[in-house]
Amino acid sequence: MTRDADGGAWGRLLVWRDRDGRRHEWAMPAALLAGDGVDLRRELLAGGLAITSHRQDRQRIEDYLTQARPAAFARCVERTGWYGDVFVLPGRTFGEGAERVLFQSETIAGSTHAEAGTLAGWRDQVAALCVGNSRLLLAASCGFAALLLGRLGDESGGIHLRGASSTGKSTALAVAASLFGPPA
Repeated sequence: MTRDADGGAWGRLLVWRDRDGRRHEWAMPAALLAGDGVDLRRELLAGGLAITSHRQDRQRIEDYLTQARPAAFARCVERTGWYGDVFVLPGRTFGEGAERVLFQSETIAGSTHAEAGTLAGWRDQVAALCVGNSRLLLAASCGFAALLLGRLGDESGGIHLRGASSTGKSTALAVAASLFGPPA
C-alpha cells in the first residue's frame, strides 16, 4: 500500500512480469479503481501483463486490488526530486529513508525523465563538449545546481540566454536537459 506524507493519495505498488519475464513495478493511484477499470487495464496491458478478454474475469483484477491488504507500506510522491534523504525519479529512488519512497502516477510512464546510456558516456559525449564553452558549461552547471538548491535550502533563480540565431541557445538547453532525460 502507498500513501503520501499527509495520509492521502493512497495507492498500490503493483509488481508483475511480462511475457519476456521482465519485472515491472508501478505505484498505481487507488483512484484508478474508482471507475470501470479501463484506465488501469490499459496501463497494465501496456506493461505486458496478460489480461483476459472475459468481462467478469477482468473485474477480478480490480476486486483483488481493492480487497488486498498487504502488510508493507511505502511513501508515495507525485513529483520527482528530494524527499528527506532520498532523491526520487519515476523509475528509481536513490538513498534510503525510514520507509521506501516511490514515484506514483496515473500512468506507468509517469514522466519524461528517462535514463539512457551511462555516466561515462554522458561525460565523454556531452560534458567534454562543455570544456571551453561558457554557455554549455553554464547550462550544465544550472542543471546540476537545480538538483542541489532545495537540499541546501538556497533560493532558486533563472538564467536567460539571448542572442542571434545559431549562437548556442538551443544547444545549451539540450545540454541541461540531458541531465534529466531525452531532449524533448
